[in-house]
Amino acid sequence: MSLVASGYNLEDPAEFKAWCVHYPKAAKLLASIIRSWQRSKAKLRDDPHTWAAYPLRTWCKWTGLKLRTLERYLAFLEVHGLIRRERGPFAGNTLHVFIRPTRRALAHHQLNKASKPNASITSPKPHDVSNVVDYVAIWQNAMIKNGHLKYCVLTKTERHLLKEAVASMPPEHITGIIETGLQHWTWFVKYIETHTEEFNLASTPSTKSFAKHVNHFTSCYLAELEVVQKPKLKPRPTVLKQAPKPEYTDEYLDALEDG
Repeated sequence: MSLVASGYNLEDPAEFKAWCVHYPKAAKLLASIIRSWQRSKAKLRDDPHTWAAYPLRTWCKWTGLKLRTLERYLAFLEVHGLIRRERGPFAGNTLHVFIRPTRRALAHHQLNKASKPNASITSPKPHDVSNVVDYVAIWQNAMIKNGHLKYCVLTKTERHLLKEAVASMPPEHITGIIETGLQHWTWFVKYIETHTEEFNLASTPSTKSFAKHVNHFTSCYLAELEVVQKPKLKPRPTVLKQAPKPEYTDEYLDALEDG
């Protein structure tokens, strides 16, 4: 299935936001589905995933959409790879619509959630920049940019590891260190294996490896930054040495006359 939907590339967070503005009802329905799915525990037979299982009339009540409009927008979201739908019995023999968001939808939901300011933060600790930097959004944007969309949704443990890693970085270089580390992950893996006794690191970026070797990521980034930003010295002007003037001795004058 093409990732380009209605002229928008839904892999790009910026274009997804524009898509939400263009299709506000679809975006509102998707947000409602994600909220319902997060508090649901419904399961389908022989399926490990969690689903939101409710009658269509309930979805109409929650979203304010008419039944035909709801069905049209559900199909719209499914075609664009943002939800999955199934039908099955739940709580008896009553047929329900089972809906769950896809990884792509959850990734954008996490990015939007991380980008919103946290009103509960009043006075962060001076050395704890993790409270004032959207490190999760930075990580997820970098993962999406480097083609790791399905790995960008972080668990609670992964968020904690990333928070600890960010706390040890220079605040002004957090974005650069994360983006450079994920972009050149393969190079960093070889570097770490060469300079440490750890081998067989994950070929895909992970918060566990990143947090464990954050000092290597930071030092390499700062060293490269120093080389790039080091001012070039102006070449000194070339001074042509003049030949020493001859001493006008009697022997020198006699040689000129003989010549």
